[in-house]
Amino acid sequence: MLLIDQKLFYAMLLKTAQFTQILLFCIIAGQAFFYFIGGTAALKNVSAIAFIEQRKAIDAEIAPYLKVIYPLTIVMSVAMLVLLRQQIGSALFILSAVACLLVVIDMVIAIKGNIPLNQRISTWPLDAYPGNWHVVRDQWLNYMHYRQFCGIAGLFCLLVGMIWKP
Repeated sequence: MLLIDQKLFYAMLLKTAQFTQILLFCIIAGQAFFYFIGGTAALKNVSAIAFIEQRKAIDAEIAPYLKVIYPLTIVMSVAMLVLLRQQIGSALFILSAVACLLVVIDMVIAIKGNIPLNQRISTWPLDAYPGNWHVVRDQWLNYMHYRQFCGIAGLFCLLVGMIWKP
């Protein structure tokens, strides 16, 4: 009887971890979908002042949450791999590993690319921004394109892994 309880506990733990991981990826992919659907085009059509105001306002509000969400997503992704360690080679394990790698890449791009640019943009006064502000905007958007791919592809991997039945 104890063996059945352990199997049931493991199954419940796995489903809970999988649900939590997918939920966290949905938050990350939500940001990616925003820029994919229209956020990028909109930012290319605003003035320097509007872009700077937008970046300052959004970064101030969202950065504290993302500083928690990304590490938590990585921890949950690693936890899933630990829970799936006896299924190495299965579609679920492989897709979970790919998703984990993608969220790590996304976070590295943010740390090395977007965050330093956000910090630079946050120092720009609205009445004295650099003449090449659009170059910085385009760099920021290019980093976001790579991150969009990582977030959306990671979520896709998890969803396929959830429904894939060999």
